[in-house]
Amino acid sequence: MFIGVLAFVVIFLMAFWMMLFMIGIIPAWIGAYFVDKSKANSDDQEV
Repeated sequence: MFIGVLAFVVIFLMAFWMMLFMIGIIPAWIGAYFVDKSKANSDDQEV
C-alpha cells in the first residue's frame, strides 16, 4: 500500500516538474526559431 502511494507521488512530481520545464522552454524555443528565421530573411533581402 505504501509503495503504491510513494510511486504515485514520485510519478506526479516528475510530471509536475516536466510540465513546468516544458511551459518555460518550449515557448522560448519557438520564439527563438521565429526570430532566427526573420533574421535570415532580412539577411537575404539585404544581399
